[in-house]
Amino acid sequence: MTDRTQVRSLDWPALFPVILLLRAARIAFRPSVFLAAALGMWLSCCGWWLCGMLFLPQGHATDDVGQIARRDAVDLEFGLLAGALEGPDGELKAAVVAGTDAPPYIDLMRLGPIQQFALRFIAPVAAFFDAQRNFDQSCYLLCGLLLQLTVWALVGGAIVRQALLELANGEAADIFDAWQFALGKYFFHFSAPLFPLLGVVLLAIPLALVGLLMRFDLGLLIAGLLWILLVPLGIAAAWLLVGLALGWPLLWGGVSAEPDGDHFGATSRMYAYVYQRPLHYLGYVLVAIVLGVLAGWLMDRLSATTIDVLHWGASWGSGEVRMAEIERHERVSSPNVLVDQIRAAQGKPTVSIREAELRDKGTFFAGGVRLIRWVDRGILYVAAGFGAGFFWCSFAGIYLLMRKAVDDKELDEVYLHYDDLKPPSVAEMKPPAPPSAKSAPSVTPAATPTPAPVTEPLPPASEEPPAS
Repeated sequence: MTDRTQVRSLDWPALFPVILLLRAARIAFRPSVFLAAALGMWLSCCGWWLCGMLFLPQGHATDDVGQIARRDAVDLEFGLLAGALEGPDGELKAAVVAGTDAPPYIDLMRLGPIQQFALRFIAPVAAFFDAQRNFDQSCYLLCGLLLQLTVWALVGGAIVRQALLELANGEAADIFDAWQFALGKYFFHFSAPLFPLLGVVLLAIPLALVGLLMRFDLGLLIAGLLWILLVPLGIAAAWLLVGLALGWPLLWGGVSAEPDGDHFGATSRMYAYVYQRPLHYLGYVLVAIVLGVLAGWLMDRLSATTIDVLHWGASWGSGEVRMAEIERHERVSSPNVLVDQIRAAQGKPTVSIREAELRDKGTFFAGGVRLIRWVDRGILYVAAGFGAGFFWCSFAGIYLLMRKAVDDKELDEVYLHYDDLKPPSVAEMKPPAPPSAKSAPSVTPAATPTPAPVTEPLPPASEEPPAS
């Protein structure tokens, strides 16, 4: 007789761990996530735009550093980020995307929020390590990266913390607790990506010394003799940079999920997960990319349809001609030097000229058009925020999956910082129970000496003879 076991339910997340990424995608649709990410995108774009105005000269329209400035100027003015792939000014975006000098990562932005947001960090770092950069361009890239990291050290940390808690517990996390935790770990979130770059800079010091010799012909000959000895330094720097380029989003999870989450621990875990299980990691990233393309397309269609419905409904009352005139002026950015350079390079009217035309229409007309423009840009930035929020939520799930594969930790093991602050339980506060009679040793009290009885002395006998 054989025993039969009846299977009543299956633990699908244990059988297919990638289901966790579906839950992470669901978290990205929460308003607390994509609204916070939209704010982060806007602040990041403002930082790049400010650095471009400070460090880049007027004639930077043909190099790839200029393309980064153009992209972020367009992002800032038109919300062409993440899922918002079809911004309101199609001509301007087409000029940027289809330009003959556009670098490859501009076209990759169309693939989904994962690639687009990752390239916001990877492309400037790659441009910074190009030997052809001049001082102004290097300052622009370094300043923009630091400002961008300043924003996402807090915003990304809060989103990752919220996603980790919900993925581990299956319940919605406390938003304020997540932001408070991210603020407390802000230094570690900010410094963790800089540690590998600091290592690369230290490795580059001997290379710079050899470069000083290369200024002279004799020194160039000496450098050629020493060149083979510098190869290990290049390999070590490449190991650091490749691991950082592939796994830098895992740093936020390493800081937020572990009780010892700091920049050292997060950096060591990132390199361990990327290099020990590279196929696992790339597989999870590919799944997240596919989900991101679908979710980004959905949010893009939702935001574009919202704007179209608003304009379509208003055209019933305003008329087709009036709405066409409003849209022609509404689809113009506010005055911006970088955007003017793009239009001038393409032989189109600059923004400043079209803004002058809007002012000639009158105060009330211009004010109404600008208000409509701000609302439409806000809708596009919400779509952009969804793309950034999806990126952080996805890599929070990928961190848990990679930790399970490498460290064999359960998916629901996430550090709760208030465990160290909670008061002791009632059981811990009870006094210890007295020992039982059986277990208590019998102690015989020492015998107390009995004092000797005190006798009173007899009266002395009388010396007189007794009477006869």
